[in-house]
Amino acid sequence: MKKITTALVACIVALSVQAQQPTPFKDASEKYGIKDSDGKIVVKPQFDFIDEFFEGLAAVRVGDKYGFIDAAGKIVVQIKYSLVGAYVNGYAGINKGGDFDEYGDFEGGKWGLIDRRGKEVIPPAYDMVGDYIDGAVRVNKGGAYDGYVDAFTGGKWGVVDITGKQIIPLQYDQVENEFKGVYIVRNNGKCGMLNKAGRPLTALTYDDMFILEMGLVRVNIGGQFDEVWEIVYGGKWGFLDINGKVVAPVKYDDAGFFHEGLAKINIGAVKTEGESKFGAYMKGGKWGYIDERGTLVIPVVYEDAGDFKDGKASVKLAGKNILINKAGKQINP
Repeated sequence: MKKITTALVACIVALSVQAQQPTPFKDASEKYGIKDSDGKIVVKPQFDFIDEFFEGLAAVRVGDKYGFIDAAGKIVVQIKYSLVGAYVNGYAGINKGGDFDEYGDFEGGKWGLIDRRGKEVIPPAYDMVGDYIDGAVRVNKGGAYDGYVDAFTGGKWGVVDITGKQIIPLQYDQVENEFKGVYIVRNNGKCGMLNKAGRPLTALTYDDMFILEMGLVRVNIGGQFDEVWEIVYGGKWGFLDINGKVVAPVKYDDAGFFHEGLAKINIGAVKTEGESKFGAYMKGGKWGYIDERGTLVIPVVYEDAGDFKDGKASVKLAGKNILINKAGKQINP
């Protein structure tokens, strides 16, 4: 009961804080101001635009320049930038020299990072910067926004710390946000892992790589990425630990994610086209289950297999749908 009460109080506090969040509004003259949670005007309309508040600060625009204000309307970051991003973990991206084209896409200029006082901790020198996460920032040189695909593309990515010191050289086609102390990096379609210091944990030999919440890494070699459905088909699947050590060899024709400590794996499945409204998919073969150590704990004998939930999974054996427990024994529904 105590846990429930504590959770309820936390929820009420969170809702109360959310309700007190200042709200931008626009008047008849197209100027923006701020109202409190009761609808009272606390900042008179005077800005050409006010964005939502993040971490207590909101981006504002006057003419074609941007800066930041607090909830009282005080300018805390001078309105002098071509564009700004929202504050994340105490820092915000800023651009100097860029502009919006005829289609409304922002192009050009250089990006850097400011702290909550407006200090340029990373001066505008990059073609793109990521969010500040756990002491570091992803940065790019040579890339540009592509309006056709509505994404920033090209150039080379690396990582710098909050002082601008290089951690990972700008030599990768892609650097994903750090997760569990690891960066996934990509070059020429191949990916691998680096630690937080930029040292390689694996070679760039994988065609797909995904870090799971529980710390293992699902990897693929030989598969092809379907750009329509944004999924990898074919090749072989396996699992690494967070340090790049093989846990389950890359030998399975399909593999799911871990649920309740077990992941379904397949031997014999092949990519099949045109038989599903969701496009291509893997068909055939037999399914079994491995544990988090890569040990096969339920034999590869099933025509179909679901994920475990509440200690049981739905499988198909000899054309019949049944339920099994984590020991692979059939149980009643």
